[in-house]
Amino acid sequence: MGTHPTLPSKLQSGEKLYDHLQAHPELLGDKVHKQYGGNLPFLFKVLAIEKALSIQAHPNKKLAEKLHEERPDPEMAIAITPFSGFCNFRPLSEISTFLSSVPEFASLIPAQAASALSSSPSDPKSALRDVFGALMSAPSDQIQSALDQLIKRYESGGATPVESEVADLAQTLAKQYPGDVGVFCVFLLNVVKLNPGEAMFLQADEPHAYITGADAQRMEPKPFKGESSDSDSYTTLYDPPIPEFSVLLTDVPAGKKASHRALDGPSIFIITSGNGSVSGQEIKSEGEVWFVGAGQSLEFTAGSEGLLLYRAFVEVA
Repeated sequence: MGTHPTLPSKLQSGEKLYDHLQAHPELLGDKVHKQYGGNLPFLFKVLAIEKALSIQAHPNKKLAEKLHEERPDPEMAIAITPFSGFCNFRPLSEISTFLSSVPEFASLIPAQAASALSSSPSDPKSALRDVFGALMSAPSDQIQSALDQLIKRYESGGATPVESEVADLAQTLAKQYPGDVGVFCVFLLNVVKLNPGEAMFLQADEPHAYITGADAQRMEPKPFKGESSDSDSYTTLYDPPIPEFSVLLTDVPAGKKASHRALDGPSIFIITSGNGSVSGQEIKSEGEVWFVGAGQSLEFTAGSEGLLLYRAFVEVA
């Protein structure tokens, strides 16, 4: 959902949202239009993850410019259902513990690199880079052999207490991606588990992968001040430390109302469950997506099934 040229959103008329915003820049608001031109600075997605996605890291500002991308690409995941994923590297002490406790993992890392990481290095990033680089460049036959031995040991109940947190996940990933070196990332990356409504924010350059669940640095959401105090308890604000986007989650009980103040920038919201209306217009089905121009306040009224929606927006201070 957005103006990205790869799969641009369209209005009911068939017109691309990007083209409509070019013709009506007032919908973006003056500040947003001045800073971002005719594009929305965010891409809004709903993911349903049955099989682990690939490990990736988005470019920082310097690399984004080198790759001819407009801006760096941080992201935030908000759990709709119980959700798990990889998020950034573990502390060096944890990786070192795995290297000394998991022989199959250690067999893929040169002793010098493992020793440097374990000895409180003066340049921890360099030490981590050497270990990660060694793993990623290990010969495929060695990876397959080490992985076969690891999974065989886990299946026979041979996981040590240190490995208990990751043994089941490693087996799941090995079944989904046989022979893939990424299975060993359970020893390198933090495994984050989120309950519905919890979120994690990922800066550019941070490796991550989504493993299971549905979703729209773990963050504590904040109350959102609507037009009336009665509606505050129904809306939660997720406000990451970047200017490109924030997200509102509004969960209105049946027959109740919630208000959103007028925002100084554009927004997109998606209905994920329930029914009702928005500012007098009927919400006909789950999955509906609405674009809202700058300066428009909204009132949501929940129908008999309640109403749950997520709204991504941008405001420029």
